[in-house]
Amino acid sequence: EGLVVSADDVSVRNLKITDATSDGSQGQILNIDDGPSGVTIDGVTFDGAGEFHGGSVIGTDEPVGDNLAITNCEVQKGALGFNGSSDASAEITNNFIDAASGDGIFVTGASDLTIENNEATDVPSSNVGIRVTNSNATVNGATTTKDTLETLLAENGIDTAAVSGSVGTK
Repeated sequence: EGLVVSADDVSVRNLKITDATSDGSQGQILNIDDGPSGVTIDGVTFDGAGEFHGGSVIGTDEPVGDNLAITNCEVQKGALGFNGSSDASAEITNNFIDAASGDGIFVTGASDLTIENNEATDVPSSNVGIRVTNSNATVNGATTTKDTLETLLAENGIDTAAVSGSVGTK
């Protein structure tokens, strides 16, 4: 575990984290802990330099509160993911994920999501570019599984997406 954010209304901006390492069991290089609200992660670059062995470079151990923003980040050899509280909103926009060790972006819990203009490349064939596990979530205004899959594929640079077990491809 590297950086930990556990207070409300915290911003982490314009950092470059290189040679990040993880054994994949805890996985997070930046951990959002204790359910804070109003957290912004913007313009952060994570370069695993071949040492990041699974997990999510940005992740959570407990559900995150409302108003999470992960924007303009670049990830090499990792994923972006979080567990949101059931009434949380989150914006995940303009991120680039390369050589993901699993799903490029994954979200559990949160109910009101904006997931747009993200790109996930080199995602393993057994995974997807974006995975949303809450079947009751509103994603980019879409409320049905079919519409959510369509908006995720149309609004992001990915080839595959999954929503509550249903998979869509371009």
